[in-house]
Amino acid sequence: MNSKLKVFVASLLCSVLLATGIGPATANSLSECRIAASSHSMVSLGFPLPSERMGNKGSVNVLIVPFRLVDVPSYTFTSFFKDDYLQAARLIEELSDGQVKVNMIFSDVLDVNYTSNDMVALLVNQQDSWRTRDESKSTWGFVRKLVAEIDTKLNFKGVDTVFLHGSSAARGSHIAEAMMFSPNPTEPWFRPISTAEGDIYNAILVDKHQNVYTIAHELMHNFGLTDLYGSLYSPEELSLMASNSPSLLSYEKWVLGWVPDSRVQCIVESRDIDQTKVSTRMSLPNNGQDQILVVRTSEDKTALVIETSKRVMAGSAGVERHVAFYSLHNDYRPPIKLFTPANSTVRDRINYLRQDKINPDAIGVRIESDRYELLITDVTLSEIVLDLIPRSQLANAQALFSEAAIAKARATQEEKLLKAKAEADAKAKAEADARSQSSEILGKAAQRSNKKVIVCVNSKTSKRISGIKPKCPSGFKKK
Repeated sequence: MNSKLKVFVASLLCSVLLATGIGPATANSLSECRIAASSHSMVSLGFPLPSERMGNKGSVNVLIVPFRLVDVPSYTFTSFFKDDYLQAARLIEELSDGQVKVNMIFSDVLDVNYTSNDMVALLVNQQDSWRTRDESKSTWGFVRKLVAEIDTKLNFKGVDTVFLHGSSAARGSHIAEAMMFSPNPTEPWFRPISTAEGDIYNAILVDKHQNVYTIAHELMHNFGLTDLYGSLYSPEELSLMASNSPSLLSYEKWVLGWVPDSRVQCIVESRDIDQTKVSTRMSLPNNGQDQILVVRTSEDKTALVIETSKRVMAGSAGVERHVAFYSLHNDYRPPIKLFTPANSTVRDRINYLRQDKINPDAIGVRIESDRYELLITDVTLSEIVLDLIPRSQLANAQALFSEAAIAKARATQEEKLLKAKAEADAKAKAEADARSQSSEILGKAAQRSNKKVIVCVNSKTSKRISGIKPKCPSGFKKK
């Protein structure tokens, strides 16, 4: 940036601060932003994480129990099935940044006295059995009964979750359900499963083989996460709990203990945000790590969350990083409502999430919620500058939008210069490599041109010897 532009930007920033009344965010104790867990569900995005959930453990043991239904006598648990479980374990370990080790333990296939039609009946009765709490018709009751039947055949000591893998051949069945139990249940439905080796607090039932993402998704329930799909405003590809995506929201990781408190900021809306000011300015470090800013709202179990979130691409396509802005209400299902850029339609949401937003193109993006608009004011190599603008103040925020426009022009120019430098460096390296290779070829050619050939003989044979200073081997003399 030239000196005149620097002076102009500094002058503009000063005028914005004076004219619009930007209030800086205030850091508070994180205890104020640890949103309480739902009292209506065994898992939610709240604190504290129950001790029986696997997110509290650095190493977890998952016992996979394949069971053969009587109408599928030829069923085998294949190496392909096993590999999907191992891939799911690796995915979870990567999501935890190596903080969790997932040990998959495979039992032999067990024969059971159930049929594919029994699996279909469980699926059909699934919702009604929840409503009536009738375990005789439910998946939860089936899991209790099946574990009791196989208890003498398996050792459940040290098992953190039992994963029952069915062999249904029926098209009409499709069960993939995680079950979380409590040591102090408010009702018997959530009592733990008893075995000879002790109680089991986590279980999963699938009636037939599922893909890697479904296996990982169900396991993440046992770790302590809740479903995020089922809404037009779900986080989609930003979370495995919303779609077949190898990603999690940074906030989800924080709840599990996989993001340290040092990367979390807390703002209390009633105390730290002045609705008479045009904006509350805040920033997130732009260092490639998961960063979270929680705005604690006045309603119980609610917050607004701003985070840098990673969308891990399938295969080897890399990682895209985003500024995600959403509301959290732990008594809602799903508890998250993702906000999208101003004037966008719901259809734009997925396209928005598929763009790498933490770059110069992100500067000036305005993400609107019900009560605020979040402006990405600047993106530098060290920080992401944000302004949280009350919707009632949007008419007074023109200076902020101008500031963002200038910042975007500066960042775009800097990016072009960095790209040009990288291209020049790459070209210079390629030319140096070419010169080095050429010198090596010329050197070898010169060596070849200086070589001499001699003939060496003994009483029985002769040899041709070449080299710069050729010599006859032992037992030979030059002819």
